[in-house]
Amino acid sequence: MKKSNILVLAIAAAATLTFAQDQKKVGWSTGYYAGWAQGKYPVNKINWKAYTHMCHFSITPNGGAGGVKMDMGLTDASCKGFVAEAHKNNVKALICLGGAGTGGNFQAASANATIRATFIKNIIDFMQKYGYDGVDMDWEEIGGKEANYQALNKELRAELDKITPRPMLTVAMANYIANACGPVYQVFDQMNNMCYWTHASGLTNDFKALVDKGIPKLKMGVGIGFDYEEGNPEVDCDPTSVKQKCDYAIANNYGGVMVWAIEQDTHRYNGQEPSHAALLPYVPAASTRLAGPSFRQAGQEILSMTIVGNGSMGKPIISYMVPQAAELAGAVLDLGLYSSDGRMVKTLVHGKSAPGAYTVALDQSYGEVRPGAYVVKLSAGSESRTAQTLILK
Repeated sequence: MKKSNILVLAIAAAATLTFAQDQKKVGWSTGYYAGWAQGKYPVNKINWKAYTHMCHFSITPNGGAGGVKMDMGLTDASCKGFVAEAHKNNVKALICLGGAGTGGNFQAASANATIRATFIKNIIDFMQKYGYDGVDMDWEEIGGKEANYQALNKELRAELDKITPRPMLTVAMANYIANACGPVYQVFDQMNNMCYWTHASGLTNDFKALVDKGIPKLKMGVGIGFDYEEGNPEVDCDPTSVKQKCDYAIANNYGGVMVWAIEQDTHRYNGQEPSHAALLPYVPAASTRLAGPSFRQAGQEILSMTIVGNGSMGKPIISYMVPQAAELAGAVLDLGLYSSDGRMVKTLVHGKSAPGAYTVALDQSYGEVRPGAYVVKLSAGSESRTAQTLILK
């Protein structure tokens, strides 16, 4: 099994970017657009500014032969149109694989290494045919096949890593599959919790099984459900609840939010604004988004860096992960803050690091860093990546 050789940096900073009225931002806002919705809710009607990523729902496993098929209303034309419209709006387009009720077919398509190899090839062929930026995994009914789930995602990640630019691999997950997804969290770029109908007050408990598995909070997104039940006061989808969930994600250093059934956004709740209008102020503007996934170039892995709008008290928290990669064995890791003209402002990390997840807070030394534009650089061995950011008090 190949180990991931990606060194990932996520910068969580409530004060990282400049926004109107100092509105704090989530790191990502990932929506789900179902094929069955495209008739009444065509892609040119999507509120694209409310999202940084969009999953096209969905293709599904075609049983034990390792094939995939268009499902849930997808067509050749709709796939092409979706990708074109997403890219026009600077939104990453991912093809979703699976959905509720497809667990049996996943089990058959991942039964052994030979079938998985065929399955993975067909997934990637579909992704590349239509120009999607990655794959979203939605295997919900594990059925005791945790080992197959983990092998499938590891092997899919390894094949995606061979592609330039490197595609994303995200996952829709929940606390009831923590045993399946927790041990392989390193392979995913986003892990979005399907806690659609959990109120903000219950999110800590909802995420507990996932956090206990060691998944970094910055890898996970808080699920929001626009797919509400008419007249049911318990569902968590009204604009107030949307704001509460975004605030929770920011205050507790989660990576972002995820929205199911964006076509339900056409409804209004007791005369309130549509839910996307409540979400929109929390979403990073297109001009501030940095490329998330890394990519291979001439056989070398280029580091991935993502700036996300989390944090608290206006003090940045930097989170990064060191993988078990032979290329980085014994390498000295450097994390530094530079002025926009290239002058070193502060060394944040220097030294050898064992594989694992780390965070660096600027709480005690924040006074040394004045508000302004900066460059953050992460490097280890021959690998390096930089990103621009703004720091405010």
